[in-house]
Amino acid sequence: MSGPKPPPPERFNTGDMGRDWDARARACAREYILTGFADRPDDFARSGQAAAESLLAFCPPGAVVLDLGCGVGRVARELEPHVGEIHAVDVSEEMIRQAREYVGPGSRIRFQVNDGFMLAHLCPT
Repeated sequence: MSGPKPPPPERFNTGDMGRDWDARARACAREYILTGFADRPDDFARSGQAAAESLLAFCPPGAVVLDLGCGVGRVARELEPHVGEIHAVDVSEEMIRQAREYVGPGSRIRFQVNDGFMLAHLCPT
């Protein structure tokens, strides 16, 4: 890594998941999502492509997908062209902010800050 080394994850273990992941995202989201990728944005993006490719067999055309713990949206961004709808949730407001930036304008991905326990509102009856 050419830049300064991100703080160890233990620094962010306060017991408040949202606050801890907000701090990790501000420090270096890529590093805390995939250790060793802080200075490798192209490899980080390719890892999202590879993960999405491995999931496509489980996503029929028009599928509705839930990306739980979506981080900055690296997998959701790659799945988007192949599925009908994606709900991408993360406990961290900062991760969701960065995800919206990462996927860019015009995305159909529905990003939401959510603790992963309360998901009923994502699927209307």
